[in-house]
Amino acid sequence: MVFETARQLGEALHESEAYQNLMAAQAALQADQQAFAIMTGINALEDDIRALMEQAEQDEDAMREKMTLYRQLREQAGQNEVISSYQKANQAFQGIMDQVNKIITFHLTGSTGDEGCSGSCSTCAGCGHH
Repeated sequence: MVFETARQLGEALHESEAYQNLMAAQAALQADQQAFAIMTGINALEDDIRALMEQAEQDEDAMREKMTLYRQLREQAGQNEVISSYQKANQAFQGIMDQVNKIITFHLTGSTGDEGCSGSCSTCAGCGHH
């Protein structure tokens, strides 16, 4: 029963408007060479910065250079409509996933794990508390 319910949940999420919007935004991102290059560059720089931070002796000049490039790419990303649409769609879907996890957590533990829960269902998006 647990696995069947999980399968049904996965299917429902796959069919959801938020997931479909995310997949469309992801396809648009991958099809747009400029947007894709910006996102790829950001991801690579994040990896480089993380690696520099883990070094015993940090190269401050290299770190400064990477951070400057990172800020420039983040600025470009913020001005790119394709990236902005992808980020909004991703946030919307992640919001649904967070709510699903809170509902599951509530039914397992009796708590949503969200200290902001007042116990009042009138302001809640749905944790199952009632």
